[in-house]
Amino acid sequence: MRPAHSGRFFAAAVEFFEPITFLPGQAVVNEGDTDCRQFYIVGSGAFDVYLKQVGPRTPVGALDVGDIFGEISLLHGLPRSATVKCRDKGVAWALDWKVLKFLMMGKSLRKTDLAVSVLEGANSS
Repeated sequence: MRPAHSGRFFAAAVEFFEPITFLPGQAVVNEGDTDCRQFYIVGSGAFDVYLKQVGPRTPVGALDVGDIFGEISLLHGLPRSATVKCRDKGVAWALDWKVLKFLMMGKSLRKTDLAVSVLEGANSS
């Protein structure tokens, strides 16, 4: 069962996603990467999933419009578990980890409040 607030969370998060266009064969994420700052939702096109143990030319899965990937690494601080490459020209909508953290903390959902929070965090580092 989904928490009652999850609908509000996702509705608010939508305005923070940024579209990124990928060309055929272009990697979105690479297996083993540890610099995991975004997760993605496929907006258009098709993307293939690859594992090193299977080989770089044999996809083990496919992602289509609406599919989400990259969230495990982002939420758990783990290296990317697979490589995802664009099969056809496509768009993936990306959400930055700072925005996700901000939203999950239940903070105000206005972009100006997010910007102030990020800048305050930069000044305290």
